[in-house]
Amino acid sequence: MTVDVHSHYLPPAVIEAVEKGSSDTSTIEVVREMDHGLRLKLGGRSPTRPLPERLLDLSDRHFWMDKAGIDKQMLAPWVDVFGYHLPSSEGVAWSRLLNASMLEAISASRRFAGLATVPMQQPVAAAEALSEALGAGFHGVMIGTRVGEHELDSPIFEPFWSAASELGAAVFLHPNSEAEDPRLEAFGLTNAVGRVHDTTVAAARLLYAGIPKRYPGAKIVLSHGGGTLPYVLGRLAKHFSTGSESLSDPEEGFEHLYFDSVVGTEKQRE
Repeated sequence: MTVDVHSHYLPPAVIEAVEKGSSDTSTIEVVREMDHGLRLKLGGRSPTRPLPERLLDLSDRHFWMDKAGIDKQMLAPWVDVFGYHLPSSEGVAWSRLLNASMLEAISASRRFAGLATVPMQQPVAAAEALSEALGAGFHGVMIGTRVGEHELDSPIFEPFWSAASELGAAVFLHPNSEAEDPRLEAFGLTNAVGRVHDTTVAAARLLYAGIPKRYPGAKIVLSHGGGTLPYVLGRLAKHFSTGSESLSDPEEGFEHLYFDSVVGTEKQRE
């Protein structure tokens, strides 16, 4: 069976729920503009990038999957709408809305499965939401490679990693949407290079912090072929061999990782 583990979908029911209004997600707005199309504004921040039409539509996916030889597709919302900057209570409500809408949208087809979202800005609540999501029928979760100013190897995320390991959850790491480096603003490098760099740095930090080894039950999946991690693993191992007691063996941790094959060309996968 061929499974596409890296795909995004935002159910139209989410847009409808936001436009109807809810006290639980009061700072989230739908922005409709002639020039920029449909966007979401979360927590008073600037609107997201325009939501692609295909992000909101499942009607032609079976045809596309058949053409591409894909038997099943794992769907997760777009990283732009994760809302990690939302207040904790609103973040919990928002992730529940995203998850409930996703399950309802894909329940009619056996060819779709879901990756949940969780409020990573509140790690204890994220652990609880993960358990709730897996119990409801999700197979895992997609999270950003960074949560605000906190890296995923930060001790504050121990409750989340512990829960993911105990539950045997798939944890798909997806690059955040923001460009931290102004050098990436030209030529579309934020997407072409920035995403790869973001995945590489997050993964390297997890390896050196020993997260994959300490929480082996968590099936950590790296997007975009793992960035450049497979090519720099030797350098990470060489640095580890210098004897720093604060580092975990990256090669041992590497054995616990999984990778998608979204690298842009079949030749790189041969």
